[in-house]
Formats: sequence, structure tokens, C-alpha cells
Amino acid sequence: MKPFCISKKDLLVVAAFWGFLTGLGEGICAYLSHSWIAADLLRSALIIEPLIFVAIPFVVRMAQPKFTPDSDVLSKATLICCWLTLFAWARTFKPQWQLEVTILALAVVASLVAFAFLRQMERWLWFQRRSIPVMLVVVILCAVMIPIKEHRHEQREMARLPEAPVDAPNILLVVVDTLRADHLSLYGYQRPTSPNLQKLAAQSTVFENRATAQPPFPPTACSSAGNADSVMHFCISKMTSNQPAVSLCAPTTATSWTN
Repeated sequence: MKPFCISKKDLLVVAAFWGFLTGLGEGICAYLSHSWIAADLLRSALIIEPLIFVAIPFVVRMAQPKFTPDSDVLSKATLICCWLTLFAWARTFKPQWQLEVTILALAVVASLVAFAFLRQMERWLWFQRRSIPVMLVVVILCAVMIPIKEHRHEQREMARLPEAPVDAPNILLVVVDTLRADHLSLYGYQRPTSPNLQKLAAQSTVFENRATAQPPFPPTACSSAGNADSVMHFCISKMTSNQPAVSLCAPTTATSWTN
């Protein structure tokens, strides 16, 4: 039987393994919390999180090519990476949890995982080394399949819209999320933050007293487009529906614009 030995790449393997788990867990937690951006979060997290996790080990290896981690270094890396993974999952799934309690509780769990890793390091590293190719395949599939699925969903929803009358006006609706009116020069802000909007306003009607339908963005967008309260189009908030807002408010929008 070949004797067990730690290689120079194992620190990168440990970091990449936990990075992939972090991205996958964030996407699953977003789906379980009924986030309407769960698919986008899963795709981006599976790409970005592993890159973040392997950044420090990669820099260490580039700076010291002859550096070979020992069991102590790998167990500490497991402790840190495991805690970061659990913390990312918790903040995605239950952001309302008390921060101090979450940090301490996850530190205990991560310590137990690191202890188990130290006791069975050979088996852990064997599993992690062989799981990296599988995780890479998952990342590639998510990066390719999720956009295709979203594109097909958009096409189906657009096909369901009724055709506009021949004499219907051509309307372009520009929506900006998280934009404060009191920071636009159009509404009196001292810095010239919106010169193009001011040019447009000079030949348009400007509404100065506009109230939002709901604090979250999806129901507000639906109400603005369809001229209906959020209880009418059922897009109350992103926490009560994992469907994209366009599928919920599109009939109301089409009816409002075409009548």
C-alpha cells in the first residue's frame, strides 16, 4: 500500500473544496429561502467563491514554491474554510439570526470538523482530491445550463403576452433599483448627478410626489408597470415567491399598456 503523504497542492485542494461547497450551499440556501434570484446566485457563487477561497493559498504557493503544508497547516485551513462556508450558508438562509450567536455557534461546529479532519486526514484528503473534478463539472454545467434555462423561461413568458393593438404607443420604461430621489440633481441635489435626466425632464412631465407600493423591488416594479397594487398581482415580496417577477406581473403590465 502506498504510504500517505501531504503534497504541495493539498492546501489548494482544501481551499477549493470548501470554496465549491460554499457556492453550492449558498445557491441551495437561496432556493430554500424562496429567493427569486436563487439560480443566478448559485451560478455566480459556484464561480466566484472557489476563486476567493483559493486566492490566498495560490499567493502563498507563488511566493514560496517550495512550501509544503503539514498536518497542522491543513487542519487550521480546514477550520477557517469550514467556518467561512457555514457563515456564508447561514447569512444566505437566515440573515435575521443574531450575528454574535451565529459566529460563536459556527466556530464550535467548524472546530469539530477540523478535529475530525485532523484525526482522519488521509481519508479527507483522498475524498477532497477526487471530488474536485466532479465539482468542476458541476460548475461548468451550472454556468452553461442556468442561462439556457432562464432564456427559455423568458421566451415562454413573452410568448404568453397578448399582442398589442396596432395603434398602441411605443413605451420605453427605464427602471433603476435603489436610486434615491434626494441624491438626484433633477430633484434639487446640489451636485450634478443626473444631467441627462434633467435634459429629458426639460421636455417632459416630472412627478415630484411618488410613493412606493412596497419596500422590496419586485412588487414595486410590478405595481409601477401595471398600475396595480401588490395584492392584485400577488408579487408581494421576493421572500414569498421564487418565481421571477416578470412571470407574475406580465399580464397586468400588458393589459395596462395596451388599454
